[in-house]
Amino acid sequence: MKIIELKNIIEKELNYNFISELSVDEYRKFIYNFFKILSSYKEQGIKKEDIEDFINKLYTSESSHFKGNIIGEDMFSFITEEIVNFCPSPFFWNISLEEYMQKWEKIYFPSLSQ
Repeated sequence: MKIIELKNIIEKELNYNFISELSVDEYRKFIYNFFKILSSYKEQGIKKEDIEDFINKLYTSESSHFKGNIIGEDMFSFITEEIVNFCPSPFFWNISLEEYMQKWEKIYFPSLSQ
């Protein structure tokens, strides 16, 4: 396990060109797969503090590209906030990733989860 590996994965996935091209359905799949990656790194000992500054800098550098793309900006903001909080989802709650995704969809896509 190396922090640099995780940073490379995050940097590759969290950029304007990638996020802005995702449909809502693709984004939901992306979130699920991305949280699985984060979960495996957390199990190997990565902590929030190990990536927090990196995520904040990435957010600052990429967020300006989303001006005028409200959906893309919302998706990008959500995932970076979740990572900065180190996904207080499957990691700190005693629920499965599937249960977390159901909760996540009710919050961010209420019309789809009815």
